[in-house]
Amino acid sequence: MAGQRLTDKTALTEQLASGDLLMTVDVSDSTGSASGTSKQIANKYVIQTDVLSLASADVNALNTTPQTLVSAPGSGYVVQPITVTMICTYVSSQNIANYNLYVGYTGSGTGNFYSYFRSFYKHETADRSYILQADSIPADGTYAGTIDNQPLQIWSNGAFSGNWTMKVLTTYQLVKL
Repeated sequence: MAGQRLTDKTALTEQLASGDLLMTVDVSDSTGSASGTSKQIANKYVIQTDVLSLASADVNALNTTPQTLVSAPGSGYVVQPITVTMICTYVSSQNIANYNLYVGYTGSGTGNFYSYFRSFYKHETADRSYILQADSIPADGTYAGTIDNQPLQIWSNGAFSGNWTMKVLTTYQLVKL
């Protein structure tokens, strides 16, 4: 509302959605005033965390059906991951398969990825949480080409087994090239 001070507004007490708008002052644009021009910015251009919930069948099929964590941002933008957190919930039977979990821009293969976890959730009979960061980039890089307008995905190099679910929290920033 015009004429109302920011400190008089109701406080937001939960995570922002990617489409939520923030007000900012662009100090490099003096068309509004010498001090800068008020503009809106979508929260997804600051730092955003998206949550993806995967049922047991979805987790077990990650080798044939990769899941998109962050959609392609549009030409001229890249998804810059910060962390990817996986919260695994044991349901009734353990994963006995010895496969790796990958996060990256390709959605398949083991040569290019952002990060991975070896022998993911193998022989677990309890809930577990994992956090991935870019600490194990392969010698071939994260992607064979430009990551301009590429989605960020999660996949495995084989079929997991068992009955367990996974919630994936992806913290990222969209960056203009």
